[in-house]
Amino acid sequence: MSRRPRLAITSDEINYLVWRYLQESGFAHTTFAFQSESGAQNFDERWGELVKPGALVLALQKGLQYRDVEEHLNEDGTERTCLGQMGLIGEHVCSDVPTPAGELPPWPRPLSTKKTTNDTLSNGKNSARNGRTPVIEAQDQTMEDAPPMEATSSRESADEAPRSISAENVTLLGSGEELFNCEWNPVQNQLLATGSSEATVRIWTVPQTTEQPSSVELNHLPAYHETKDITCIHWNATGTLLATGSFDGQARIWTTDGKLRHSLTVHSGPIMAIRFNANSSMLLTASCDASAIAWDVETGGEKQTFTARETPTTDVEWVDEDAFVTSGEEGDMYLWKVGSTTPLRKFDGHRSDINSLKWDAASKLLLSASDDGTAKIWSIEQSTPLHTLQAHAAGVLAARWKPSREWGSAPVLATASKDGTVKIWDARTGNTLHTLNLHDSAVFALAFSNDGRWLASGGRDGDLVIWNVASGKAVGRWVPDEPRGEEGGQVFHISWSGSLKAGDGPSKIAICRGKRKCAVIDWKA
Repeated sequence: MSRRPRLAITSDEINYLVWRYLQESGFAHTTFAFQSESGAQNFDERWGELVKPGALVLALQKGLQYRDVEEHLNEDGTERTCLGQMGLIGEHVCSDVPTPAGELPPWPRPLSTKKTTNDTLSNGKNSARNGRTPVIEAQDQTMEDAPPMEATSSRESADEAPRSISAENVTLLGSGEELFNCEWNPVQNQLLATGSSEATVRIWTVPQTTEQPSSVELNHLPAYHETKDITCIHWNATGTLLATGSFDGQARIWTTDGKLRHSLTVHSGPIMAIRFNANSSMLLTASCDASAIAWDVETGGEKQTFTARETPTTDVEWVDEDAFVTSGEEGDMYLWKVGSTTPLRKFDGHRSDINSLKWDAASKLLLSASDDGTAKIWSIEQSTPLHTLQAHAAGVLAARWKPSREWGSAPVLATASKDGTVKIWDARTGNTLHTLNLHDSAVFALAFSNDGRWLASGGRDGDLVIWNVASGKAVGRWVPDEPRGEEGGQVFHISWSGSLKAGDGPSKIAICRGKRKCAVIDWKA
């Protein structure tokens, strides 16, 4: 008698597939929170080569096929005819009328935005959204929410293809460790800081000449967690201090020669963001333990802890010397002032994770980007957005202000999305100026040149594309001579160095590419 193999599914396998799905979808904050609770990243070495991209979706599709057979097989072995659409959720209703392409199956769907509250912090870590299903509330669309008209769309033809950046203009940094963060010193343009997955930060000296770069290692051991990622780095405005945040909840302040000034060890969860204020008197940290902390830079002491949520604080951004905004996984944003125990304001608008907060000092406007597919422009004087930018077809992963150099000119910004596009916007009207469309998949990172003429973008496909901001045309592209996508180097972070004056010599673009070495590209238009 033939015997079928036993079917076995373990929780570790499920957690690993979910973790891979979150990574592939670009949910960076949720991935950090989930791996902190599940430890799914520990199985990457064992299963990484066996699990192909899209494995979770493929498994669900196969389960859906089994459900299709189960629903439509009669007791006598014959098959019922059904032209309706079969979905993962809800009761299937057979139909002799085909479901139009792209239309959802006809099951009832709730219209509440309320989410279950079983997300609690355990041992200072986020519970990774267990049991929570976000549902979008039905609401009337206002003129402000309507997608703006687009001016131009850039999908280059063969005749308009951007010039290829040659290997002789690229310097590779690193010794094989995974690199996810990089930032040029704002004053000493030859200094570049990079953060790795091995509890180290390096401050590189990258000369303008043909000399080889050198580096100073900033050791972040001992680490209080088996995951040793450096999650965020930030230079102060004068370029004299570097702040670093780690997955184990520790923050540190260093000098440019690699000397440790302070260790800041209050957080009980991964640090998601770190920022100096403009005069370098205070440092802000945001953590998965649901808090933000303001630190005294001179003494290294904790000035104040700010908490208004039960889910991770995903980002922080100063809007004044002692006022700042925090964001969270529920789409919530709060305005705080150091010394005040309650928020000055709550900003209402986003419905999902906020991936980025950016303040523009020139226009006094705040920019936020979210997994709900929108970016929003805010005045800190009101709780509702001035503009909702929603021309993207998927979550917005990054947003940046264009450096403004002309008095009275309209502020301009750029957004990058999981839909593979980059968009440039007029912040005064909320209209799209250009849609930049050369990447094959999700775009994770953006950086403007310091003179505002150029924009660099990169993402899952591993390519770096340089765009002319005024025309929306691609003018340069680096395609690494190595495997693309997850097997190669995805672009997670971009930092642009160079003179503030247009045309004053070449500038350098640093890109962190995960499993590949950091690339420094010499760029001269």
